[in-house]
Amino acid sequence: MKKQTMYTLPQAVKKLDINQHTLMKWIMLDLIEVITIPDKKTGRHYPYIGEAAIKKAFDATCVICNKVFKAKYPLNAMYCSRKCRNKGIYINFKVRAARLKAKKQK
Repeated sequence: MKKQTMYTLPQAVKKLDINQHTLMKWIMLDLIEVITIPDKKTGRHYPYIGEAAIKKAFDATCVICNKVFKAKYPLNAMYCSRKCRNKGIYINFKVRAARLKAKKQK
């Protein structure tokens, strides 16, 4: 089994090139998995982030085709391409039109 590289929180911030508050937000939202390892001398638990979690940090899933893609801002990402975005807009338009039609019939 290959040994996984572990990063401290400041190292992960540098590796991901994001703000420390953003990293904490992603940890609180369970977008990044944190592993706590106890110190051998004091027994205090220190947080570490695995290399696999850092590689998956910018992954997002398209709401139309369920494709996993890399996004600059993964919290706000919804669509993997313009085609899926246009399809999503069209679907939302149809849903709104149906709601308006149902309201008028009442």
